[in-house]
Amino acid sequence: MGLPATKFYTIPEYLALEATTGQKHEYHDGVVTAMAGGSPAHSFVAGGILGELRNHLKGKPCKPFGSDLKVKAGGKVHYPDAAVVCPPMACDPDVTDAVTNPAVIFEVISDSTERYDRGAKFGFYRQNPDMTNYVLVSAERIYAEHYSRAEGDKWNLEFLGPGSLLNLPKVGCAIVIDAFYEGNEMLIAPLA
Repeated sequence: MGLPATKFYTIPEYLALEATTGQKHEYHDGVVTAMAGGSPAHSFVAGGILGELRNHLKGKPCKPFGSDLKVKAGGKVHYPDAAVVCPPMACDPDVTDAVTNPAVIFEVISDSTERYDRGAKFGFYRQNPDMTNYVLVSAERIYAEHYSRAEGDKWNLEFLGPGSLLNLPKVGCAIVIDAFYEGNEMLIAPLA
């Protein structure tokens, strides 16, 4: 006996599914995958990122968004943990509530998501020429990997630990990454 056939969704079917179920789903060239919830540490760090972005971007043209923002790139729709979009905001004509021009994307990584976030998902996001920074932030310890666009599809990688400054020149801010974790030391481990 074989495996059940995969159902392929059109964009309108995907949008109807999200509207009727009230759940988030990622869209990958017709394949729809329900998103699972994260750990308390993941949620706390994602909230810390968004809070710091709001503080640092207050009064500036680029704006931060949380995990309810859809981002479309290369036929895929994802919900990053946080993103920064600079004006003018561009939305996809088929998925009108999906942004196509984020400048910065943050993903909080865990053991279950790290490989995908670092690999295929980054590949999808890189198809957007407006994205200049991709930041993978650990949910487990004060640590991040900052990818910054050099030219074309060449990217520089910077490893950030306690006390490190995350510099995001396109959006006009720099943040000490410890601030993402501030206030909940019980959820993170010191850098080994």
